[in-house]
Amino acid sequence: NEQLGVHLSTAHRNQQTWSCIAHTTCPMVFMDLRSMKTHVYELHIKECPVCKCRFEESSLAKHIICTHAELTTCPICNIQYPEQHGLMVHVKTQHDLPSYRLPTESTLS
Repeated sequence: NEQLGVHLSTAHRNQQTWSCIAHTTCPMVFMDLRSMKTHVYELHIKECPVCKCRFEESSLAKHIICTHAELTTCPICNIQYPEQHGLMVHVKTQHDLPSYRLPTESTLS
């Protein structure tokens, strides 16, 4: 690998290189844009299991939560949260109801 580094820095000194743009910790550098895009697509882009859209790996979880999660709504102010835990924290802190519990199916019927 050291020989490759020497070769690239001498034989290709004036050529533009392309660093991997998809992941801040990826050290890969490419001699052409096509190779960099192929690398990004194959290693850093993941498919959403619900809608099959493709996202950068670091954005996939946010996409799933914001797009596909069932939202829970605050019964007091109607703010929506993608996770029940977030709603619980909101109600207990913003509405000063420290003993609030989410309704369950048994309490709703």
